Amino acid sequence: MLARKQKISRVVFADVLKKGVWYHSPHLTLRVLAFPSQTKSHFAVSVSKKVAKKAVARNLLKRRLLSALQGVLKETKSDSNAIFFCKKGASELSYKTLQDEGFSLLKKARILG
Repeated sequence: MLARKQKISRVVFADVLKKGVWYHSPHLTLRVLAFPSQTKSHFAVSVSKKVAKKAVARNLLKRRLLSALQGVLKETKSDSNAIFFCKKGASELSYKTLQDEGFSLLKKARILG
């Protein structure tokens, strides 16, 4: 899990939704907004009830994606806020596939080098 300092606050979450740039993959969508005054990157994961009906499945998907991100936090740009949205079918993916899609989106958004 990510530390509280690395998660997006509710106020920033709303800003990222309004002003951020979209990046898409088959099972994930990424919304990114840069804040130049920030010293660390911040992340969030949103899983709709359309993706997984049960809260257990939604939480599992969130935990998997956040734990995959935790390994690359030191390599990310320091001024970015990123929100991952899971699409239908994401709950059936393996950890490795989910990790690969997340990394490819971060590279598309130029958050990862």
